[in-house]
Amino acid sequence: MSWAWSLPEFPLAPPATYSSTYASSGVSQKTSRRSKSSSFMVDLRPHNQLSYDKTVEGFEINNRVCVVQATGTGKSYVIAKLIEQNIDKKILIVAPSHYILNQFKENFHFILGNTLLKTYSKLSNQTTNREYDIIILDEFHRCGAEKWGKGIQQLLDKNKNSLLK
Repeated sequence: MSWAWSLPEFPLAPPATYSSTYASSGVSQKTSRRSKSSSFMVDLRPHNQLSYDKTVEGFEINNRVCVVQATGTGKSYVIAKLIEQNIDKKILIVAPSHYILNQFKENFHFILGNTLLKTYSKLSNQTTNREYDIIILDEFHRCGAEKWGKGIQQLLDKNKNSLLK
């Protein structure tokens, strides 16, 4: 049984109460007072923070969670926050196109150390031998395609205990 979180009534325009903390990039830079080194942090808008919190809560119940939000509402930031909070884990992101993966890599390169990015097509043409702690299937509805579905099934069979988003 899976646990799903849906946010169907996302406001199309951000309310005036959003602070300037939520810059268009969704990424802030913090400087440590002890050292002068910088670290980046993924900032979430309130609706994405709610989705992230529900995802974490869902993982406490089940290792399969689905986040449903409209196109353009910032699901990538929810994914980035999940990666940031699990930076030491082996993570796989699967998406339908290189465009989506390259966009993610460009925006969140600073947290992708243990993260592998693959297209559904590449996954369907390879034997999966590697195990992951977290598997993220972007545009999950595409997993039903006959060829891509076989690759996903093989991945899930190999990674029965992985957290799946």
